[in-house]
Amino acid sequence: MILKLLSAPAEYKEKLLKISSASAERRSKPIKAKLKIAHKYKPHPHASVIKKMIPVEPYFKKPKGKLGYTEVDLVYHCGAFTKGGFCYTLSEVEINTTWTELRALRNKART
Repeated sequence: MILKLLSAPAEYKEKLLKISSASAERRSKPIKAKLKIAHKYKPHPHASVIKKMIPVEPYFKKPKGKLGYTEVDLVYHCGAFTKGGFCYTLSEVEINTTWTELRALRNKART
């Protein structure tokens, strides 16, 4: 920051040296708010380790004509709010035959 001040034109240097700390704080508030939001959502440091343990292949790399490769998806039927009771749909699709199995789940409990 100081290096930028040293290389700034003389008119900006004068203004920066005259500004009060309250005015500088007030003018920098929107910029600080954007930076605060940007740094708020950081990934969990161990999440990448867990993701690397799960073997995942893209659709186009799966062998053609070989059965047993499936894709699974869990859909929440809750609308805009995830509070309260709602149903789920668990779907599994076999890639080569496009055979689809669907199950309605009342909740995610294991009982």
